[in-house]
Amino acid sequence: MLEAAYGFADSPEETVVQQSTVADIAELINGLPADYQEVLHLRLMEDFSTRETAAVMGKSMLSVKALYRRAKKKLAAELKEGGEAHGS
Repeated sequence: MLEAAYGFADSPEETVVQQSTVADIAELINGLPADYQEVLHLRLMEDFSTRETAAVMGKSMLSVKALYRRAKKKLAAELKEGGEAHGS
């Protein structure tokens, strides 16, 4: 409500675009290997620390850091490839 009152609310069009983008990203994440999906979910969605993520995944912190870096790189490549496929 405060956002709307102060003019910060997104327009309906912006909201639809944002929801579409989130859905597209979620679809791309679902196409990644299971370890990539898990590390991205824990780090980004659950806001787990590297230590917490390592404990949940049963991996060392160093392994989680490397896995997270590779997962983000793969996701970025998929996003770029998807953008190029749509003429962006």
